[in-house]
Amino acid sequence: MQAENKLALDLSQRNASVSFLRAIVAWAIFFFHYVERYPQHFPSVFSAWASDWFMLVNVFFVLSGFLLTLRYLPIAQTSANGWIKGFYMARIARILPLYFLALTLFFILQPNSDTKIYWLNFSLTKTYFSRYVFTGISQSWTLSIDGLFYLLFPVLLFLLRRSLWLLLGSSLLFYLFGLMLVWHLGFYMPWNFMPSVEYMLIYSLFGRIMEFLLGMVLASICISGNTFRYRVLHSASLVWAFSSGLVLLYLFHYYKFDFRWWGIYGSLGILIQNVLFPALVIVPVLWLLIQQVPGKLGSGLESMMVLLGSSSYAFYLFHVSPLADWILQLFHGQIWALFLAIQVLSILVFRYFEEPVRKWLMRQFGSGLSS
Repeated sequence: MQAENKLALDLSQRNASVSFLRAIVAWAIFFFHYVERYPQHFPSVFSAWASDWFMLVNVFFVLSGFLLTLRYLPIAQTSANGWIKGFYMARIARILPLYFLALTLFFILQPNSDTKIYWLNFSLTKTYFSRYVFTGISQSWTLSIDGLFYLLFPVLLFLLRRSLWLLLGSSLLFYLFGLMLVWHLGFYMPWNFMPSVEYMLIYSLFGRIMEFLLGMVLASICISGNTFRYRVLHSASLVWAFSSGLVLLYLFHYYKFDFRWWGIYGSLGILIQNVLFPALVIVPVLWLLIQQVPGKLGSGLESMMVLLGSSSYAFYLFHVSPLADWILQLFHGQIWALFLAIQVLSILVFRYFEEPVRKWLMRQFGSGLSS
């Protein structure tokens, strides 16, 4: 068990590239949103492809499953259920203080008379009600999905400890439960609760569960110490991920207006977003990144990559907000100036609010666990 804990620690310390991946995804989503809002500010070719970058939100879901499993699977194997309280406290300390700060600032700058918007946003449940899914901080619908995954993570980790296939098979229960909610509860619930199967598959954990599970499986393979069995993947992963990514993006991009099959709400489009793209592209890329030996890129560059990745949560929350709108006006509509300003703001918020508050909460309530 000590060897497994050491391996997990070694892998978690190789997080410069993995951490930087979070920053790259947050930046891509920034440009996706601003290409949609201000297409005239971008070259047409860039706009055409950036319009599909919302698919990269899948990376956050895969990373959540991967990093949490990497951190807590060795602990769960040695401490029975004693780790669960610390896990929940770590998630609360990591996610909620900054989210509540950003949400409070949002509603101060842009108040709303509909009190349900406040409750659904602060409770991280808005994504299950289509009428309110993009209210408040519009991009925070993904946090609602993350929140339910965190709640269920100890159960999923228990399944993983029993069998990889048992964990992956649990996805069927999620899909079935989601269908039951749509077919038997959606009609009786208010505010357009889970109005369709397509909505459930895109905007709820019940439809996005496979992305988290794939991350958990990859982390389990790394921790097991049997990674030598998979080293053949190392030489093929880059080619495989690149070629698969091109094919899937081509299909999605050029057929996305065929809404019956390929569009965002089309059957094949959802299959690409929720299963094929994470399994055939994100997981191989993540596999390549965790092979990166610490120090190979230089300590200064790796420190900067970790800082950008660590501040990407603040960047993600603030990049579309009333504050961002004000900054954009201040810079006379210059998108690149807004990008740099939000990045600097995110680093400052991470260093002087997010991280100090997280550490204080963990010292007070976290039983010595880090998040």
